[in-house]
Amino acid sequence: MSEKSHYTDKEITESNIVFHDEFDAEIYDWKWGKEYGSDEMKRMLEEYRIYLGEELGRVERYLDIGCGTGTAVVNLSLTDRIEEAHGSDISVGMLRTCRKNAQKAHTRAILTQSDAQSLPYRDESFDFITCHAILHHVPHPEQVLREVHRLLKPGGRALIFEPTRYGTELVFKVMRYTWGVPYAIRERIRGKKPIWVVEEEYVSTLDSPVDVTTFYPKELRDILGDIPFSEARVTTYGFLSNFTKFFAHAFRNIRPIRWTTDLLVRLLFRLDQGLLKHLVPETLYFQAVIFVKK
Repeated sequence: MSEKSHYTDKEITESNIVFHDEFDAEIYDWKWGKEYGSDEMKRMLEEYRIYLGEELGRVERYLDIGCGTGTAVVNLSLTDRIEEAHGSDISVGMLRTCRKNAQKAHTRAILTQSDAQSLPYRDESFDFITCHAILHHVPHPEQVLREVHRLLKPGGRALIFEPTRYGTELVFKVMRYTWGVPYAIRERIRGKKPIWVVEEEYVSTLDSPVDVTTFYPKELRDILGDIPFSEARVTTYGFLSNFTKFFAHAFRNIRPIRWTTDLLVRLLFRLDQGLLKHLVPETLYFQAVIFVKK
């Protein structure tokens, strides 16, 4: 894991709150190409089926830890498989955007402002939990996983998604120096800076980095080994398919390109998880998915 000893827990937490409240809340969905509605809900359920190794099934109470703008909790609240959907986030700004997205999608989720390392819910109160790209923002990522264990009912399942150290660096470098070039030129012509430059400059004004910890897949397995889940595994996803996925986000408003890239992403995903799994080191895959069961 990356070195963060010279930052206090308070500095890390406050920097993340300020960043997500004042900078990221309004642009996050645009930046990452997030969408809401029944089509996205169906796509997510299909992905979750792959990550779980089985259908999601009926869920009485579902929690998305670090729900952000609502990509998971809003879309999953649209399925009739989930009776009650909850979302928690430390950022008021992100929760505000999440509520707006839920209203636009004509659905409802119960939202709570809270720290992912200490959540205000009763023990064993959720059947299913998700956590998307949160561990690298918190001072003690192992405590988030302990909270997942505490909150799951016996037999409950969780999916924790976390970008890998080298995989993330590789994807972002390819993005920046390929299809990011025409975007950067366009912004410069308009007298603006590319979004990644604006973000880097903003983060440099904070007391600590916003992304304080990055992981190799093996490090995530080591953390899980200290928590008494009945089942736990870490699998990596997204090598070639992730490059295409980010390209698709950049051109998502041009339908012919979007349809073509969506099909290509699905084909490359199968290649990533098939032949390339035997050829490409897991550290170069973009995303680690942690599956746990209590």
